[in-house]
Amino acid sequence: MAALPYIQLYVSDYLADTIHLTTEEHGAYLLLLMNYWQTGKPIPKNRLASAARLSNERWTDVEQTLNEYFTEDENGAWFNARLESDLKKVKSNRKQKVRAGRASAAKRAASQAVESKKKSNGCSTGVQRPFNDTRSRDTDTDTDTDTDTEEEQLRCSSVDTNISVDVSKSRDGLHLSEHRAIKSDRSAQPPENEKTTFIELPLNTNDMHPVTTQNIEHWKTLYPAVDVEQALRSMCGWLESTPDKRKTKRGINRFITAWLAREQDRGGSKKQQTEESVVEEAKRIRQERKTTLTINAIDGECRRVG
Repeated sequence: MAALPYIQLYVSDYLADTIHLTTEEHGAYLLLLMNYWQTGKPIPKNRLASAARLSNERWTDVEQTLNEYFTEDENGAWFNARLESDLKKVKSNRKQKVRAGRASAAKRAASQAVESKKKSNGCSTGVQRPFNDTRSRDTDTDTDTDTDTEEEQLRCSSVDTNISVDVSKSRDGLHLSEHRAIKSDRSAQPPENEKTTFIELPLNTNDMHPVTTQNIEHWKTLYPAVDVEQALRSMCGWLESTPDKRKTKRGINRFITAWLAREQDRGGSKKQQTEESVVEEAKRIRQERKTTLTINAIDGECRRVG
């Protein structure tokens, strides 16, 4: 398998190195490079003619010119140093991305495990009084029988409100020292299910990608000349009519912004609507003038006859 589905071709370098080749030799050379890239290894000598799509007779003539771009390895296969260098770079980059992806997935899984453990613990992390501890029962003169319940309520509420509470007993009664932590901004964000969906775009997995009114308002600020709602309807129609060109879940937002950017660069759909309205108004005025001229002509003819 190839390192990539495409090959890096530096046009200026290629033309400078192959200026003396004929059209047939150009085609054979490019086919050999593509075969080399696709297999990821030197081309065996007995496969050179078939890889270049030439008969054995024609290959004999072309081989004398193309062998200057290759060297034979210990097995007699044709080896290209520059192509090997490009292949090594591509394979190295791919390995780095794979390692980074695995590390990121492991880190994300560990973080989710910690969050899940915190949620499952809930209020059970509070320190409970041992059953065999009778010291406070012997010395405590407080007759409030709801003290333990109040302590537990304070502990539980500290989990929900991000406030840590220290509870201690003394002769003067119950003392509380609160250490308030910075609350998360998540409570200020609207829940996902409260966002209104304007339209859904089909994906290549036959799932639907929801576009919310919040997304639309954001895009309106970025592309003020575009009728975003109508553009989204056009996208939906295009995706429904061309299922083989539907986008992935990761690529759908890039597809939307690229579409809107093109509309913005063209002047926007709002400008087109304005131009169409101007043309229609001009047609209406010309028609009114034409009608007025016709009436005046008829009136003048009537007066002349009368």
